[in-house]
Amino acid sequence: MMLGEESMEQRMKNRNRLEAQLGKDNYKLDVGALREGAQREEEERADRQRKIREKEEAQRLAEKKEWDDLMAKAGETLKKESEERAAQELKKETEQAQKKLQERISKANNVKSDSQMEKDKAYSNMLSNLNKNK
Repeated sequence: MMLGEESMEQRMKNRNRLEAQLGKDNYKLDVGALREGAQREEEERADRQRKIREKEEAQRLAEKKEWDDLMAKAGETLKKESEERAAQELKKETEQAQKKLQERISKANNVKSDSQMEKDKAYSNMLSNLNKNK
């Protein structure tokens, strides 16, 4: 039903009620009753409008909560990913620093690591084999 149709339909109802009331009261107009009827209709209209506004507000709040929850979840995911990357980078940097420190200490104390001793042994074997083949 369109707004114009609703307005027209309401006017027809009001006219029919007025004619019925006037016919019942020997065509005397009861202004008090008209005011009460108009006031009652206005209160009903205001109540309908209030209910519509409340429903729209509830829907808006539900949508806002859904959006806020989605954004919070996205934020948590980003935070978790950042923390994981930072932990991985810290682990990598720590391992590299520890390796460099170990090499520096070993070199300063003329101590060879197992891998360095293996390399030295391999070089020695290579040199021995070269000397034997000459």
